[in-house]
Amino acid sequence: MYAKQKGEVLLTKKHESSPEIARRVDQLMRRWNELLRASAERGKGLEEAKDLLKFNEEVDKVEAWIREKVRTHKQTNKQTNKQKLTNTVI
Repeated sequence: MYAKQKGEVLLTKKHESSPEIARRVDQLMRRWNELLRASAERGKGLEEAKDLLKFNEEVDKVEAWIREKVRTHKQTNKQTNKQKLTNTVI
């Protein structure tokens, strides 16, 4: 970080405002670390949301597959019942 480096240079040179510079550099670093933590948490939340979306997509695919199998089974049953009825009539 440019500001941190500049502050450290001033501290090394024993600038007359060294106590204030040190306080502000510390404050800057605390805020920077808070930002990094918040960013990591947001990234984690986004990753979890992505995983949930992927899971929901897979569930949708499975449900569609099941609906298709149920539809096919019903058609097969109708055909089988018609055949049985035809055989009984004949």
